[in-house]
Amino acid sequence: MPKLSLARIVALGSLLLAAFHLACGGQQMTSASVGISRIAPQRGSTFGGNLVSIFGCCFVSGTSYSVRIDDAAVAGTVVSGAEIHVTMPAHAVGSVDLTVATPSGASATLSQGYTYDIFGATSVVPGAGIPEGGDIVSIIGTGFDFARSVTFGGVAADGYLGGLGDSDTRLLVSTPAHVAGAVDVVVIYSNGQQSRITNGYTYAPSEAFGFSRAWSASHTLSPAVPVLKGQ
Repeated sequence: MPKLSLARIVALGSLLLAAFHLACGGQQMTSASVGISRIAPQRGSTFGGNLVSIFGCCFVSGTSYSVRIDDAAVAGTVVSGAEIHVTMPAHAVGSVDLTVATPSGASATLSQGYTYDIFGATSVVPGAGIPEGGDIVSIIGTGFDFARSVTFGGVAADGYLGGLGDSDTRLLVSTPAHVAGAVDVVVIYSNGQQSRITNGYTYAPSEAFGFSRAWSASHTLSPAVPVLKGQ
């Protein structure tokens, strides 16, 4: 078997390193002993708390991996040789670099690999319904891919239906039964964040609605003394 020259060995090593670099998503690496190919999900709330899977190669169980999100460092948990779990810290809006580092100093960076967004609910359409519940309403907002549940006046929405259309910006839910009056509507996200629409929905007796179920929000309604439409 012919011997390889030093130059050819160096060239072959460079080609192997380049191939590894490409296989691991093209991220910057200070050592070939760790790599990142992708993360999922790739976005989350500015409040943090989102559990993220980092996929790559050469992760070793029992090794303490540090994961840096820009300048913030958090601990990563090895799930397998190809996956690490990390809980994202709070951060300002925008895309961030994500770096996985070993105690020996080997590291890999996925540039702009994760995006922080503002999650929140802004309105409910329609904004009123009967105390018996069962009305289908749309909640408008952002980050609803990560919504876990919805409450009306502290009561969980019956038959949480998930997204409708662009599911990240609109939720379709069935209202729960509640006494008459204005209530807060709260969307609870998977990271524990809550977005509250104060007095976002009003329960009113059926007499308060017109023939087409239209209700005038200009009238004041209290649980004790309902005000009927037209009074």
